[in-house]
Amino acid sequence: MLLSLSVFVGIIANLGVFFCIGGLYLNSDIFQYNVIVF
Repeated sequence: MLLSLSVFVGIIANLGVFFCIGGLYLNSDIFQYNVIVF
């Protein structure tokens, strides 16, 4: 039970990091697009 819980927490942490990096990339793309438009 404890092992599966730690694995589950690890997967959630990896997903959080992945979405955080993805959000930064999306924000930078939107920022560059705004710079090109304006």
